Amino acid sequence: MKKRKWLSLLLAVMMLVSAVPFFPVTADAADGTVEVSTWAELKKALDYTTKCSVVKVVKDIETKSLNGHTGLHQDNIIFMTMAMDKVLDLNGHTVNAYAKYYSEVAQGYLINISHKDARLTIRDSVGGGALIGEFNQEFYYEFINVSKGTLVMESGTVKMLCPSNDNQYTKCAIGVSGTAIFNGGEVLTQVTSPGGEKEERYLSRRLQAIRGEAGGSVTINGGTFDRVVLHSAPTPENRGKYELVVNGGFFRQSIALIVPPISWTSAVWC
Repeated sequence: MKKRKWLSLLLAVMMLVSAVPFFPVTADAADGTVEVSTWAELKKALDYTTKCSVVKVVKDIETKSLNGHTGLHQDNIIFMTMAMDKVLDLNGHTVNAYAKYYSEVAQGYLINISHKDARLTIRDSVGGGALIGEFNQEFYYEFINVSKGTLVMESGTVKMLCPSNDNQYTKCAIGVSGTAIFNGGEVLTQVTSPGGEKEERYLSRRLQAIRGEAGGSVTINGGTFDRVVLHSAPTPENRGKYELVVNGGFFRQSIALIVPPISWTSAVWC
């Protein structure tokens, strides 16, 4: 009798276990990889998750439908505020970070590396992957702000899309007050104003690929840059506060307003 009861209990447990739905685990503890398919997951992986070393995008990410179709707001901005070393693998996918109203992202950036020991490496292991910052209103923007810490770009594309109806507001894809190292990939800033970009503004120094700020260190070993690579104006109080080293790369415009110290070994201008 007892034997039958145990068999019945065991059978009930097995039926209960088989009825529980299975959800695939997106984190691989062996290599520290976290797979993301939404902006919220990407933000969590870069903001808070210190155990993973690789953040892998497994699906195109679109943000225009967020917050009542106004895109990203202040609480959606990615802040790397802790010591960490992360690789963002675009994995052939597109991540589109969209902001309809400047007032909702008052800092003007959508990704901020703000800890001195935070390091982000952008990589595209498949090809064709892009990290895009799209702004709807005319104003001052930096898509990625390296205020502290380090940004390393190995491959893939970082692109900023923005209107430019006048020559008043500075816009750059990547602003650097910390450290940035470019070994490959492409950095673009493209104008989305109706009718395209006015020809006389194409060479505007207010539209930049990379902007070096006070204390910034930029090393370019390779990659393609479609806009000016700019370090702030060489005023007396700024001298010696910037470092730009160019060992290679393909520049569709120029390197402008450089302040000492600077060195370069090889570069190609178009």
